[in-house]
Amino acid sequence: MKKYIFVIGLSLMTFQALSAPTKVNAREFSLFLDKTRIIYNEESSAQSLSAINKQKYPMLLQAKVIPAHEGGDINFIVTPPISRVDPGQQVSLRIIKDNVIAQTDRETLSYLCVKGLPPEKANQGDVQEGVGLKLNVLVSACEKIIYRPKGVSGKPQDSAGQLTWRSVNGQIVVNNPTPFIMTLGQLFVNGEKVSVEDYIPPFGALSIDHQAVIGSSLDWTVIADYGGDSRKFTARLK
Repeated sequence: MKKYIFVIGLSLMTFQALSAPTKVNAREFSLFLDKTRIIYNEESSAQSLSAINKQKYPMLLQAKVIPAHEGGDINFIVTPPISRVDPGQQVSLRIIKDNVIAQTDRETLSYLCVKGLPPEKANQGDVQEGVGLKLNVLVSACEKIIYRPKGVSGKPQDSAGQLTWRSVNGQIVVNNPTPFIMTLGQLFVNGEKVSVEDYIPPFGALSIDHQAVIGSSLDWTVIADYGGDSRKFTARLK
């Protein structure tokens, strides 16, 4: 499973004393999500997942839904959008569709992004003697929200064998003739593992930055609805 993790901010505190020994006291504000993707069927009234604070200090959770592409529609809301999560505690996030999604013959994609924030400004009493620099690392984790219309039956892990592969100017292009968003779990080209960060859109194609000639052997899996890898599929590059 591929998670989108971004370091989005740094917060620095002043030196207590120039003569004091200098060391860095870093705190990471990140939350663990108990699902790697959300499959939102058209018949669903809502979907949920939990965000867990595994750190030893409290933090604020900020959650929002963003489109897969800049300028795209935002079709879902998440509640609560902000909340405090104490150490070892969790909060349940509820995703609700609040807009009509026009495409009914294929899956569409959004992202749920969850960010951890310090609950309040650190005070001087929190800074231990000898600590010269306090650093807060704010981390945002984004997971896929895959909307599946009722007209789309089946599951991507059962249809991944329909992917077709061809060589275009020496590079690999994979075509997806299915209505499913396909995310490759693993890809091996002639036994060499190839990293693929992007997904293959329904009825679309993806160019993979890897040189390969016609006849190369391909082995791949896709990420299933439950978040794990599908069975392995094989083909030859055409």
